[in-house]
Amino acid sequence: MADFAILVLLLLLLFLGVYAVVDSNLVYERASASQYEAYQPVFTEQTQETDAFAQLVARNPEVFAWLIVHDTPINYPVVQGPDNEKYLTTDAFGKHAVSGALFLDYENMRDFSHFNSIIYGHNMERYAMFGPLNRFSNEEFFNLHEYGSLFYGTQNFELRFFAFVATDAYDSKLYRILKHGTVDERNRYLDNVKQAATYYRDIGVTADDRLVLLSTCSSVQTNGRSVLIGRIGKVLAQVQQPPQPTAQPVASPTPAAVVGLDRDNGVMEPIAGQPLIFWDWLLLVIILLLILLYVLLARRQRRRRARRQPPQTLPAPPEPEPEPEPEPEVDPDDLDDLLAPYHDDDNDTGGGDQLI
Repeated sequence: MADFAILVLLLLLLFLGVYAVVDSNLVYERASASQYEAYQPVFTEQTQETDAFAQLVARNPEVFAWLIVHDTPINYPVVQGPDNEKYLTTDAFGKHAVSGALFLDYENMRDFSHFNSIIYGHNMERYAMFGPLNRFSNEEFFNLHEYGSLFYGTQNFELRFFAFVATDAYDSKLYRILKHGTVDERNRYLDNVKQAATYYRDIGVTADDRLVLLSTCSSVQTNGRSVLIGRIGKVLAQVQQPPQPTAQPVASPTPAAVVGLDRDNGVMEPIAGQPLIFWDWLLLVIILLLILLYVLLARRQRRRRARRQPPQTLPAPPEPEPEPEPEPEVDPDDLDDLLAPYHDDDNDTGGGDQLI
């Protein structure tokens, strides 16, 4: 019985382990930038397409911008909620997701008119969401990734990153939002960034510029934060009017991809992943295999138990009582022969006793 209980426990632990792996894959697929790829605004020399982005805005009106950090998987819509809590566990579609979304601080303006605007996102493995930001702690990686873009309203702006800061969540100097502030306040803020920066690139930032801070958790220390700071620069493209939602459906996003790092040139490239349905079927197959294994092991356990027990013998049936033998019949002639000796003795005795 103890062996059987251990077997059941091992099967349960195996099932939970498999479920955790599958669930983890689903979480990372929900966090992958490929889930939003179909909604990305497209700006080329021939095309300026924002209709798909308008469809995403129609699904969730709190979507208002699109952020890209070149040569990394950071390629996501940006949202802004009524506080800084909602989009910790809500994705850009407005659905519950532990991976959350990239969101602008609720105190900032959606036109990024404040001196410094802060965009938050989870630090996730497989380079999902703001997971790649921690790679900027490597000097070579920081030097190779200087540019990005930020689309909002009707314009797509250049982002030029000039500082990486490793700090903590209680850094009031860095996380203080100077909505406008005086020139002295903004200069002191820039001086503090330069002093606190792990790596700094001198691009001539002034108090008249507008800054964007990309902030995520750091795995190096408790309450640690990794912050990449960039300047909003020149306009790269412009559309005639803000994206207007239409009734035209958007193509389904491509299956999620796992992202790998090309260490030769510091570029993160997507590697083809498996669609969600693959993990559903995998989980089903594993469950069926576990059930089959359970049945086989249970049968084997019964057989082992049967071999250990001695065979049971049935009691022998009682022997029938023997029938009494019948008495032999005596023939009268045989009886005379049997009695003849006695008759002879009587004759002799009678003659000897006779008186004269």
